[in-house]
Amino acid sequence: MVLFSGNNEGWEEQCPGPGGYLRRTAYRVLSRLLPEGEDGPGRASLAVHEYRVRRMARLAKRKGVPLIICSLPVNLLMPPFGEAPYGDRDFADGLYRLERKDLSGASRAFGALLERAPREPFGLYYSGLSRYKAKDAGGALPYLKAAVDMSPKQDRAGPARNRMLAKAAREEGACFADLERAFYEESSGGVPGFFEFDDAVHWEKRFNSLVWRTIGEAAASCGAPLASLKKDGSAPPGKGKGISYAFAYSLAPYSQEMALAAISYLRQNSPALLDKALVSPSLLRAALSESEWFDSSPERVAGSFHLFLSAAGEAFRRTGEYGRALRLADRSLEAAPDQPAAVFLRGAALFGLGRPKEAGEVLAGIAYHPSEGAKVRAFCAVRGISLPTPPPENVALHLIARSKEMSDRGKDALERGDFGRAADHFREALEADPFNTGAAEGLKAAEGKRKPRPARGK
Repeated sequence: MVLFSGNNEGWEEQCPGPGGYLRRTAYRVLSRLLPEGEDGPGRASLAVHEYRVRRMARLAKRKGVPLIICSLPVNLLMPPFGEAPYGDRDFADGLYRLERKDLSGASRAFGALLERAPREPFGLYYSGLSRYKAKDAGGALPYLKAAVDMSPKQDRAGPARNRMLAKAAREEGACFADLERAFYEESSGGVPGFFEFDDAVHWEKRFNSLVWRTIGEAAASCGAPLASLKKDGSAPPGKGKGISYAFAYSLAPYSQEMALAAISYLRQNSPALLDKALVSPSLLRAALSESEWFDSSPERVAGSFHLFLSAAGEAFRRTGEYGRALRLADRSLEAAPDQPAAVFLRGAALFGLGRPKEAGEVLAGIAYHPSEGAKVRAFCAVRGISLPTPPPENVALHLIARSKEMSDRGKDALERGDFGRAADHFREALEADPFNTGAAEGLKAAEGKRKPRPARGK
């Protein structure tokens, strides 16, 4: 039996029915009982995972079935899942410096963010990416690895999870195939990325021979040689899959940074394919690979094409292709007027083209938007763009809406047991609307859960 970790679906227990309900409840309770810290859900995920792996190993041993537990490699150049802290001044400054290719300045800006929030996954990821772009793979690795471990979704096998798998295999007497190490050794520059992976976790088929060899060596080393090894190392890269993942990521609000990374890689390595897919919904659909995990029907692709245009435009803008970004923003807005993300893209592209006055006029219209306002204000602050003050009643409406949105996110994080992130959301809700009593109560609950518990008997 070969076990490929088993965490790809993330931390959330998916199964319906009473059993699934009990497991979800147990997970949330465990998130609260583990030692305080912002990575409570991650630590709970590891604890549940380890318990299940050990049960598998003991059952296999009792039945006399050789078990090979595999550590898993991941695409370290894929950003974390979730909403990046766009409204943070240091984060916005770091992105601006990356755009201008000021890599040392970007590292300093993201470092300033990490001084205040050392577990922030996007701060860790972009700190690593800045170093990676500066050809400092050794300096990038610790940050990129930590970003995977700190990701709130826990859908990738980060270093902490792989260490747990190795420990469980050793202590339970199972074989261990270290695929993580094999990919580190095989990857260019020691940082597995988009060359090795279709998305965040699925390696290209041409690496199957490496996987089979590593598993075979592990099996032989612990006295369970495989009868035969499958050979499959000649397949070309899955270009259709790359487009499919980029399109799917562009549709969800919490995977926008993932969409930008996937599109940027396609721009570098399959530009003709990407350019063709951006022409029309029908050509995009023709480029998509068949899949059961997302809807690629003609209606779905046509109805979401404007989101793909906006995501591609933002990816181009961040690499200095401002004219292309502006054209894509206008096409996206023509298909679906008043999208705040496309309006932001249009204003940001205008600034990149050296038209700051026009940029300010465009961005002023969404400077207090519930979802984009904080991002716009931070963007303008680091670029010296002045924003006119809107009428007080408009400000109040926007801030109340923003406060409610952040309070709802805080409640979700509190329910998951992610107390640090919940507290951050509640604080932002109160900053927007100090009279939000629900946010004040939520903040008190989140901070209370994070306090060290007194020792038993004291």
